Amino acid sequence: LAALTAREIFAALGQAFFSVGLGGTFIITYAAYLRPEESPLSIALFTGLGDLSASLMVSLFLIPTILVFGVDFSAGPSLIFETFPSLFGMMPQGRWIGSLFLISLSLVAFLSLVAAYNVPFFTLKNEWTGIPIKRLLLLMGAVQAGLALPSSMYPSLIGILDLIFGTGMQILGSLLAILGVTWSFKKDYFRKFLPSGMLYSWIKWFIPIVLLAVLLGYILSLF
Repeated sequence: LAALTAREIFAALGQAFFSVGLGGTFIITYAAYLRPEESPLSIALFTGLGDLSASLMVSLFLIPTILVFGVDFSAGPSLIFETFPSLFGMMPQGRWIGSLFLISLSLVAFLSLVAAYNVPFFTLKNEWTGIPIKRLLLLMGAVQAGLALPSSMYPSLIGILDLIFGTGMQILGSLLAILGVTWSFKKDYFRKFLPSGMLYSWIKWFIPIVLLAVLLGYILSLF
């Protein structure tokens, strides 16, 4: 517990909010596709359980394997590009396992990219109604390629950018998303989704205060 500081909590929350799609507002964009009769509470529950189950399965595979083969555990972002190839090279049938792992990782990254594209796409589509959809997608792809170019040429930037955008902005984005949803509608609107007023108060007050405290604690830990 002594090693658990604001930095570790900050990073863990950032990863959690990224994986469920809250920090980047992916989940809010996808909520527009829900049918009126569907329950947001049950969908949120299954989303959280599914994300937790996938994380546990990955951890139960990776952590014991890394410990058994003595691979560097603190490789950070280079774990995928440097440590994992060495790990799979030492494993029996590691070439096949590594190939399946990288294919799965590519599919997950592709799905995350599709979700990330939905947020600015629908925003720009509503604002720039005169631009054809194909041209808008090409424009977003060009911007994405330009933003990805520095990190592809200098892999050391991945860790810094991940800490800022993959962690920091996820917590800040989650905080703003929760505040935007809970403060934009009156309490009566949430009664058909939430079983009790206490849960509404928990979401509206307690969670934003905790997120703000973690964010401020991380900023203070840098000095």
